[in-house]
Amino acid sequence: MDPTITKGYQALKERKDYIIVFLLPIDAFWLENEFNFEVSLRLLPLRNQLKVKNQKYFRDRCLGLGNQLLLVYVLWLMNQSWSIEQVLSRLHHGSNGKPMFEDVDFNLSNDKESLLNSMAIAGGTVGLDTINFHLINRQFVDEIKLGTLHDSELALLEKQTEEEDYLRLFAQLWSLKESYTKYLGTGLIGVDLKQLEFRNVRLITTAGDSNTGIQLYIDGKRKVLGAIMTRLYNDQVYYSVVTDKDSPSLQEIVVGLKDLCSVLNNI
Repeated sequence: MDPTITKGYQALKERKDYIIVFLLPIDAFWLENEFNFEVSLRLLPLRNQLKVKNQKYFRDRCLGLGNQLLLVYVLWLMNQSWSIEQVLSRLHHGSNGKPMFEDVDFNLSNDKESLLNSMAIAGGTVGLDTINFHLINRQFVDEIKLGTLHDSELALLEKQTEEEDYLRLFAQLWSLKESYTKYLGTGLIGVDLKQLEFRNVRLITTAGDSNTGIQLYIDGKRKVLGAIMTRLYNDQVYYSVVTDKDSPSLQEIVVGLKDLCSVLNNI
């Protein structure tokens, strides 16, 4: 079996014991070649191709393509006897409106700045959010922090004396809040972010480092969840995961775009 497939397949078999995050960095230079883009696009059914083509800008088309390819790839790993059409036909929406694959809950997130697609699967309900701290500036933070951060989070933020640390910590807090709203399936609408208090948050500045053991309090009462964690993927992109499954370990799997397309081309 192709090693690209083996690692992902084995992780999914053991997903009850892990939070699994698949990451797909998009090679925009490779996709600028019209032939490469078209060949990759044609791996998808026509209706999915149109979703990608309808994006106005090239970077959005790249992200859209990566999003569709990563989704198909991960779900296909769960049953490799299925065609791409069969995989996509089993997608549906749960009672909270979240997309599901049969009885499996998953979540997708993208970072437009670094062209990164991501997808999280755990043994239960899951929420995932990615954020590039380079997209955040002090003016933006100062405009929204009072309406989005709990007082304890705000105090932690104000302790940061270095500008970069200040922006990095805000990025971590924001991704935690958004990942929880995606866990709920509501998105940011209808959720008072200021009432969400994340405790045990520490600043992460080293790529590959994770902040685990985070707890969520709402109106002063602890919301018991399986796991809440944040990880710094590279120097600039953070992602946070929230799940109701007690999954203390996170398994990160980075998939190359060319390798992924090669696998799907042989289905």
